[in-house]
Parts: sequence; structure tokens; C-alpha cells
Amino acid sequence: AKTGKPIIISTGMANIAEIVSIASSQVPRQLKIMAGSGVNATNAKSLIESGVDALHLTAKSYKPGNMIHRALHFTEKEENELMFADSEKIEAIMQILLKHNNK
Repeated sequence: AKTGKPIIISTGMANIAEIVSIASSQVPRQLKIMAGSGVNATNAKSLIESGVDALHLTAKSYKPGNMIHRALHFTEKEENELMFADSEKIEAIMQILLKHNNK
């Protein structure tokens, strides 16, 4: 559906569903929609139900680092914590995806 107007992407679920609807009206479908930034076990089901094609997530958590020296210009979190992909968060989202796909 060409309206001549640009699509402004927002973080709102209603806007995501509208973008998916516009993309789905194309034959053949030329546009794939991936939701990202802030995807977690709380919102994954709603995002899937909105019709997105994929989810992009970090499922990040932090753990203490092994730094001994502390530079004055860094906060403790920046300097002494390591970000990692949390397998428990990933598993929770995967369970939601599996339940949705088995309906």
C-alpha cells in the first residue's frame, strides 16, 4: 500500500502492528519486520502477536569483573562489571516463542 507518506517508526506496540500490517499488504511481501531494543520475556509475546518476523535482543545481565585498578574517570559499573548474554533470559523468551509456534 503506497501512500506516498514516510513511515515513522516508534516504540509503540500499536505502531509496530500498523507497520506489520502495511508490510503484509505487499504481494509478494518484500519487507521483513524485526523488533528490537528492550525485547524481554515480558513483551516478547505481544511483539510476536503483532506479527513481526523476528526478535532482536541482547538478554543482557551484568557480573562483577576482575579489575583491580580503578580509573577515576569511570564509574564502578562501567569499570568493574561485565555485560553478558544471560542464558536464563534467552531461555524464557525461547519458551514463549515455542508456545506461540505450537498453537
